[in-house]
Amino acid sequence: MTESQVYQLLKTNTAIKALINERVYPMVAPQNVVKPYLTYQVISKINLQCLGGQIYQGDYRMQIDCFSLTYSNVKAISEAVKNALVGFMDSNNISIMDDYENETALFRQIIDFKLKG
Repeated sequence: MTESQVYQLLKTNTAIKALINERVYPMVAPQNVVKPYLTYQVISKINLQCLGGQIYQGDYRMQIDCFSLTYSNVKAISEAVKNALVGFMDSNNISIMDDYENETALFRQIIDFKLKG
């Protein structure tokens, strides 16, 4: 459920939508996709159990990758994503890293964060 909630946040947030339209994809974008765009993925999920064995919470570590043809645009997109995550499902430990992909000639911002499921 958490993955679909992140997807909905990215597709419907006004600030993000203004920058990428609705180009949000799980894990990998389609070939020849219009730029800029976002991808998202679950890095890990940890199920927390009570003494009786029932799972009462799943904690997620997720990653959102922002891609654009220019550095300034990818920075604006990642800022919009970071702002949308603040307060979303107890998101925390939000970290952002710069990258550049030579093969695609795209600037990339990698956003890594944790969520309470």
